[in-house]
Amino acid sequence: MTFTRLNDIFKPKLLRVYTKYITSKSKKKHLVASPHPNCLCIGLIYTYNPAMPHQTDAIAQVVQKLQTEQQTIKVLCYLPDPNTQLNQNMPFDTITKDQINLVGKSKHMAFNNFLKTPFTHLYHLDTVSNAILDYTIAKCAAMHKIGHYQTSRQHLFDIMFKDLVSPSTQTPDTFSKMIDKMFHYIQILKI
Repeated sequence: MTFTRLNDIFKPKLLRVYTKYITSKSKKKHLVASPHPNCLCIGLIYTYNPAMPHQTDAIAQVVQKLQTEQQTIKVLCYLPDPNTQLNQNMPFDTITKDQINLVGKSKHMAFNNFLKTPFTHLYHLDTVSNAILDYTIAKCAAMHKIGHYQTSRQHLFDIMFKDLVSPSTQTPDTFSKMIDKMFHYIQILKI
């Protein structure tokens, strides 16, 4: 019990340090259009919120729309509470804080595959910062990393959404606007 509590306290702090180190080593990329606009590989990462069950359905619709446009898409859903009861037909890979150790390593195959996928665009669809997701974004092999604007996370993203809402709240309206912004940037970066 004590080890679990210490792990919950120190893991976010250590992952923030690792994230800062990883991003300080990597150089900012110049935004360029995809050399093959019809062959985009898009990654989506978001936090499951039990108060907003429609969130997963909305992302499933996004995936379906992008797949009809011949895009490759992978989704990783972060479960902040490992005891969350999910719908049996959750269509996406999930990760919990318990599946990532203190130094950011994981034996979770779906998580490791997500990190190694060479995404053209990686979109973080949350307005709230999270040490585990920030670490995941920093480790991902993505050409462009795109997420919500926060001054403390400028080192993490190549493009940042702004003027959505205060970063401390995530509402259905905010989530819908994030998806709209994502489609906007997909179209811009395709050209």
